[in-house]
Amino acid sequence: MSDRVEDQVLVELDEDEWLDITQRLRPAIGGDEHDPLGKVALLIGEGRRRWMTFDERHLMVLDAGEAQGDCFELVSPRLLDAWRGVSAGSGSAVLSRRFGPEKVQLVLSGPGGSAAVDVPYQEYPAVLEIADRQRSNEVASVQVDSDSLLAAANLTHRRPRGIDDEAPNPYTWLEFDGSTMAVVRWWDGLGETRFELPAEGEADCKVPVALEDLGPMIASFGEGPVEVGIPRDAFSTLRIEQGDLAAFFMPLDPEKPGRDRVIDVLVEVFGDDVVHTDEHGDFQLGLFGVPVYARYTSGSPSFLTIFANVLYDVAETPELLAELNKLNGNARPAKVVLADGVVTVCGSLVAATIDAPEVAALVGEVRDVADGLGPTLAAYFGGSTGRSVEDERWEGYLAAEIAAEVAPGRWEVLHGPDSVEDLPIFDEPMYVITAFNPHGRVREHWQNEQENARLAGQLLAAGAALARAVGGAIGGHVPGAAEAPSDTTVAEASFLVWGVDEEVVAQAARDFGQEAYFVLEDEEVSVVGAFSERTETILRRG
Repeated sequence: MSDRVEDQVLVELDEDEWLDITQRLRPAIGGDEHDPLGKVALLIGEGRRRWMTFDERHLMVLDAGEAQGDCFELVSPRLLDAWRGVSAGSGSAVLSRRFGPEKVQLVLSGPGGSAAVDVPYQEYPAVLEIADRQRSNEVASVQVDSDSLLAAANLTHRRPRGIDDEAPNPYTWLEFDGSTMAVVRWWDGLGETRFELPAEGEADCKVPVALEDLGPMIASFGEGPVEVGIPRDAFSTLRIEQGDLAAFFMPLDPEKPGRDRVIDVLVEVFGDDVVHTDEHGDFQLGLFGVPVYARYTSGSPSFLTIFANVLYDVAETPELLAELNKLNGNARPAKVVLADGVVTVCGSLVAATIDAPEVAALVGEVRDVADGLGPTLAAYFGGSTGRSVEDERWEGYLAAEIAAEVAPGRWEVLHGPDSVEDLPIFDEPMYVITAFNPHGRVREHWQNEQENARLAGQLLAAGAALARAVGGAIGGHVPGAAEAPSDTTVAEASFLVWGVDEEVVAQAARDFGQEAYFVLEDEEVSVVGAFSERTETILRRG
């Protein structure tokens, strides 16, 4: 007897609707399918069927007509691309939700066969609520010809010769004055580019738009007039509608070009993982030694500040201030400052003009000044010094608890004050390793899961036996049978490993950028450095 549940038919997709989805909504589909915004959303409810795409800058909603039932699905573009093959010239294919004993899939089927993709759990923004709320905003409405608007957008978007290709795009403004609409962009050193076109309706306002988004969105509309809803507030949502298709352009952030440039340069110098900020919104730059951070500060102009805190809880005295003035008595870009009892070494760069060499140089300068400064100042003026980045991480390793799935669906705490008295000995010693957050840099969940899967494959290929584990501040919590370990800064999905030499585990740690791994024995747990000779041993149940 099969455990499979019958497929739930969601919609019969004919060629016209498929073309509308793939050609008109395609410009707004995100590039990364790991993210729910990289899919097309199907919503059936209130007697209508709607298809939607959404990202942080725009929302598009296609009303496909009347429909029965209720459902919400995130549909992979890969599945939609299979329509031509599975329809096999019939002009129709059926989209269904398939419930199996172990997973759920979306299936597109027809005379030419079927295509299926797994359905992971992913949350999606309440896009229709966003659209309805934006529709309720007070707007001035004008009509313009879609082809004329597209031509003006494309011509304005054209970058003048001599403008650096790496320079950020300036904002474009849609200006409405009576019955005229203008698309305007300012280029450094060249001034204004303006294209005007007739518009039916009355409005008198200016709205900033990202022109690189506006052009592809306008191309999704058909020939003839489109209705442009201009918000009264220049930094609220702009919308464009024509028949069954509506596009919403989210308010622009004037700081975004500067922040984007900062992130691009930091990634160039420090790698992709640097983009994840800490709880203070700072970028962690250094993996070793004195903790060095970068902070983006908005303003006119905006700045990127590189800094390292070297002394805490120190009293402000004339003697300390005199010493700091002496340290600052040169032309070095890194300065030493005192604020709220904290001594900080810092330097700033104008965000709009930074490049990789000057960021690397300033980081090196801050490190040079900060190195050893905290202990020297503390010896004379008191206060407490900060710890090195690696010492902070090692404190976390030593404080971590470990739980593992010692049998299918049965988890036990193996290390920590709430651990089991006797280890389930598969083959002593046992090891614990993860691919999460290399050197403590927090990454996206899907990246961590992807790297953990690669780590498991490498260990299995080397002959290791594995069990799921979780390490961190778990507070003695034992996950349930179907509960995946959390991906947070205090708990990381890991593997309990046995049946191989320790060097296999050590090499895997190095391959995946892990500073240390655990060795579990009956009485003790050791934290072993993968890149160093450092090893610290503590009681397993301590």
